[in-house]
Amino acid sequence: AIEKAVPGFRCIAPRRTAAEGAVMLAKELLGQRPAAFLQAVSDGVPKSYPEARLGVDIGGTSIKFAVLHNGDIVYKSKIKTAETDEGILKDIIEECRRLKKKYNVKAAGIGTPGSFRNGQVFASNLPFNGIPLEKILNERLGIPTVVDNDANCAALGEMVFGGARDCGSIVLITLGTGIGGGVIINRQIC
Repeated sequence: AIEKAVPGFRCIAPRRTAAEGAVMLAKELLGQRPAAFLQAVSDGVPKSYPEARLGVDIGGTSIKFAVLHNGDIVYKSKIKTAETDEGILKDIIEECRRLKKKYNVKAAGIGTPGSFRNGQVFASNLPFNGIPLEKILNERLGIPTVVDNDANCAALGEMVFGGARDCGSIVLITLGTGIGGGVIINRQIC
C-alpha cells in the first residue's frame, strides 16, 4: 500500500545479513570494496587467504561470523549469544582469533544492536551498557576492527550487494530478537 502512496518508494525483502554488511565495513576500513558476495563454500581451507576479511553480526540470540576472500564468502558460522558482556566478548574474541589464524584475516567489521555514544555501545537486548566495544576488539584482536549498528551494517549490505544496489537512499528495518533500522541517504550511512 505504501508503494502506491509514495512516489518512487519500493519495498524489498532484505537478502543480506548484518555480518555481510560488517565485512563491507572491514573492506572500507582498508580502502577496498568487494565485487560481489557469492554462495558460501564448504569449510575446506585453501593454503592462503592474503585478503581475508571477517564480519561479525552480534544478535540477542546468536552471533554470526562470515569470512570473505576476494568477493567470496568462504566460511560462515554462528554461536549462541552469552548472557553477560564478558561472555559475549570472550566468545567473539576466541572465534575471531581462531578465524584470524585459520584464514589470515586482515580486518574485521562488527555489527551490534544498540546506540553509540562517545565510543561506547548501549543496547537494550544485550548486556551492553557503555561498553567500548570497538576499542576492546581493536586491542585484543590485533587487526583493524570497526564496530557499527547491526541495522546499519545490514542496510550497507543491501545497498552494496542486495536488492537496493540501484538505490541512492534506503531505510531498512530489522526484526530479530530486537527491532532496529538502518538509514542510508545519498549512499551515506546516517
